[in-house]
This record gives sequence, C-alpha cells and structure tokens, in this order.
Amino acid sequence: MNIEPLEPLLSIYEDKEKVFREYLPTNVTNKIKNFIYFDKEKNDIYLSEVILLLSKNTGEIFKNGKIIAIENDYTTIKCANNICMRLNMNDYYIFIKQKGNKTNRDFYKALLNNLS
Repeated sequence: MNIEPLEPLLSIYEDKEKVFREYLPTNVTNKIKNFIYFDKEKNDIYLSEVILLLSKNTGEIFKNGKIIAIENDYTTIKCANNICMRLNMNDYYIFIKQKGNKTNRDFYKALLNNLS
C-alpha cells in the first residue's frame, strides 16, 4: 500500500519547496538545500543532471546520482561506485542540483527544441 503523506499538502500549496522545508526532517532538508524541486508541469529534466530522489512514502532520501538515460517514466541514474539503477520516477520526489554553469542544461534544451 503506497501512502504519500505530503500529497494533500503539495496539491494545495503553490510553493512546493516550502512544504518540503516545513514537513521533512531536518537532516533531509539540510541535504536538499542546493537542489530544486522538479515539477513535471513546470520544468524539464535532462541528461547529465545530478538528481536526488526522496521516497514519497517516507520522505527520506532514497538515492542520488547523475542521469544517464530517460525513457518515458523511467530514468537510469549512475550512483556511487558506478552502480546504475533504473527507477520509476513516479515513486519519488525529484530534486535537481543547482549549478552555477548551465551549459549542459542549455545545450540539451536547445537540442530538444531543434529536434521537435
């Protein structure tokens, strides 16, 4: 049985990052400070981005790593020690690492626009 305790709050509030800061444990909020919440409706996700996955059931950090493949609702990430995992992204809250240099993100966005 999948229980998502934060789902009712996230559906009500526009500022979803504030909900995470208020209701997640302090050790988790400290680790997601340099990350941006990924909302499918508002932004895109690209290859080579570093992401952090939070379990929707527990609110705890599940994995973090670099995206190496995106396929429909599944994403493959490369974690520490070269271990790759294929994950259903609907099971996790996704946070994208903020970078000062957005060249890879801009490159993939421009490439996607040219191919469409």
